[in-house]
Amino acid sequence: MIQFNKGVTTNTVTVCPESSSVYATLPASASEFTFIVSQSYNLSLSQFDATLINTPTFLDPRLTFEVSSSVIPSQTGQYDVKLRESQLIDGVTWGAFAEQFTNANTTWIEARARSGSRFIDTDRAWIVGSDEPVFTNYTSSNEQGTYSTYNG
Repeated sequence: MIQFNKGVTTNTVTVCPESSSVYATLPASASEFTFIVSQSYNLSLSQFDATLINTPTFLDPRLTFEVSSSVIPSQTGQYDVKLRESQLIDGVTWGAFAEQFTNANTTWIEARARSGSRFIDTDRAWIVGSDEPVFTNYTSSNEQGTYSTYNG
């Protein structure tokens, strides 16, 4: 079971993937690793990128990642985890860029495409979140609400 903690600045986790990584030996700028987590309680879905900090070998295929706590979900609980790896490709042509225009948050010169995305591991995780509820206060100068009831 993987453990993430929102209370620390950076989480370091090690995964022994079910399938060997084919992109782990590429330079960090050419590969991307993403954790996709689904909370067991309410099935809320989150995903966040991780930085690979080791180079696996045939004899030691473990992958060690660093994950910033700012991207970890804030709800404490058990999660189902999938680890996805992708190769990043420079020099994207207009027709090959898969992002919808409204979702693209990059200038064109920085656009990179994912190629060969595949899941290499499924696991369980315990996330220690902040569990701080968010309250919205609606205040105005007129707090004199009224309502009418009808008996019929």
